[in-house]
Amino acid sequence: MKKKNLSDSELIELLHQLPSVDDKRSMSEVYSSVIQKVNQENQKNTKKFKRYVLPAFATAACLVLGIIGLNYFNSTFNGFESADDNKNVDRSQDQINAIEPAADKPILGLVESPDNVQGNNGEKTGDPINDTLSLKINEEEWKTPVFEDSLNEGEYAVTLGLPDEQAQVFVPVSVIVKEVEGKNWLEQYNEIQNLINEEELGFSENYPLQANLFLDNQGNVNIDLYKNHSYSYGLTTETFLLKSIEVLRYINVKEIFLLENSVPGAYLSHIGDVNHFYTLNPEPKNAYFIFETNEKKYLCPSNISVNTINEALMKMKKEVPVDNLLPSIPNNISFTINSSDPSKLIISFDKGTILKETIENRIMIDAILLTAKDFGYQYVLFENINLDSIGPYDFSEAIKVPISPNLIGSYE
Repeated sequence: MKKKNLSDSELIELLHQLPSVDDKRSMSEVYSSVIQKVNQENQKNTKKFKRYVLPAFATAACLVLGIIGLNYFNSTFNGFESADDNKNVDRSQDQINAIEPAADKPILGLVESPDNVQGNNGEKTGDPINDTLSLKINEEEWKTPVFEDSLNEGEYAVTLGLPDEQAQVFVPVSVIVKEVEGKNWLEQYNEIQNLINEEELGFSENYPLQANLFLDNQGNVNIDLYKNHSYSYGLTTETFLLKSIEVLRYINVKEIFLLENSVPGAYLSHIGDVNHFYTLNPEPKNAYFIFETNEKKYLCPSNISVNTINEALMKMKKEVPVDNLLPSIPNNISFTINSSDPSKLIISFDKGTILKETIENRIMIDAILLTAKDFGYQYVLFENINLDSIGPYDFSEAIKVPISPNLIGSYE
């Protein structure tokens, strides 16, 4: 049968006749569902393909289709409306003005457009960086958490999220920063994201973000995605963006304002419309596992869903093969958990448990502390331990949870 060549108007008319789709689920529910399905599919195909090849093909296909679709529908097709078109959003003039960068706080994006993210030689480029400061990476095998009492006066920690080479997990890494007069934390954060070399650390390229980051008149963090950003081309790139935003919780950022080409809100192909006002969950209930790359060990929150601290700690005794995560608690270590105090978690090791001062046991304590933090606990008390201490941990008293995971170096 001979195929009929449709004109632009006929094609648009056919698309208009498609039924509308109304998904009542929240963004987090949709995201969790997609992640679970992708992980299940990856498990089936592990022996046939490398996992990162599939997102790459999907991204390339979406790019081609996106270019073709833009030619047809850029100005005429209105079957799917933007977030601002299909929602009744009332904004006062004060709210609109708040989005504008403060006069004395310039836009902090390191690059002016997506085309300038990479220089001609493949190196990262951007706004001039203070030549007197440098990012110093430590070479220790184990990346320890950052604790409040380990910071000197005038120091703070910033955290970035680095994807593994298969884009399966996001590893939060922290850098200790010294305050510089005349600069705020976001300015120094942007300098670090432009300097960090993910590939040398064993991760995939993620920074700098394809966005301008700035503080508005009220001091709120605004992330303004470039007009031609690539984050909506596939699940992998969407995950890069959302995880990069979520790690800001380690810096005590509770909410951000998300924009796209200076318009409040954003659209992501798998998740849909993302509200302009994006709240970060300070208690995401993550279980932390060991992730190894370049002969270095990191603690990484997993993609598995857990509801209680008890469930999380039990799962941390087993590996997560689909994400290449190793257990952070030895399987032969037994303990009981008392979670009745909302601020203090009590871990009581079984009678006869013998712990030695080893890197494995240090990692176990680190992982328990980070997991407790993500469940909202402020302190962890370890009981029935044959040792008085392991590393910096004094078991005679409750230990305060860390600020953030995986200290990789300093910016000074």
